[in-house]
Amino acid sequence: MEAAIPSPPAGPLLPLYPTPPLTLPTPLYPMMCSMEHPLSADISAATRADEDGDTPLHIAVVQGNLPAVHQLVTLFQHGGRELDVYNNLRQTPLHLAVITTLPSAVWLLVSAGASPMALDRHGQTAAHLACEHRNPTCLRALLDSAAPGSVDLEARNYDGFTALHVAVNTGCHQAALLLLERGADIDAVDIKSGRSPLIHAVANNSLSMVQLLLQVSGDMDGEAEGYTITRCGPHYALGLVLLVFVSIIHLEGRAGSR
Repeated sequence: MEAAIPSPPAGPLLPLYPTPPLTLPTPLYPMMCSMEHPLSADISAATRADEDGDTPLHIAVVQGNLPAVHQLVTLFQHGGRELDVYNNLRQTPLHLAVITTLPSAVWLLVSAGASPMALDRHGQTAAHLACEHRNPTCLRALLDSAAPGSVDLEARNYDGFTALHVAVNTGCHQAALLLLERGADIDAVDIKSGRSPLIHAVANNSLSMVQLLLQVSGDMDGEAEGYTITRCGPHYALGLVLLVFVSIIHLEGRAGSR
């Protein structure tokens, strides 16, 4: 017997771009199917990709049609099909749910088995995308619905960045704080330049992000996510120096604009 899909929390339903109306086979559930319309036909129609590689599930997500997403996920499960199907832009339904700011769909898809580690064409996971698009609600839905240990917060995209690097570079404070609360490595360096998130914040002249990272770094102790005072000490000390540097830049910028 198929396990029931957990009900996701409510969330905004915002489509990304105009799409043609979604047409689904009726009925969708096997107990409602007539002899003329067997379940196999429903599954075939629900999982068939169009010329863009989009399945009805991709389209339902983009249109913000959560009831259709729920029904289609059920059909995918009945047919034993993977939810991590890619369209021609190498986007899975989960990627689109994050991009279109649909935390309810994110919760539903991940709870039903969609992989939080599936990569898009830029090597980005759903966590990277949530940070790139400044969607802390989707990031939280992703982390809350994923199985323990199934989300690698230290995974790098093709630019060598972790999700925390991306959150810092897009100025998404809520996402950065959430990642740190869930154990993201504040000292992780990107692969190309060897910079930590703090150094990126300084390079971006983001005083508020520098302050956030220093606050978190200073609050860490031996019982918080495996960090120790010895480990955080040098990072914190360097950060204080950099904070002064960034503050001076901000003051000079204000003086010059008068």
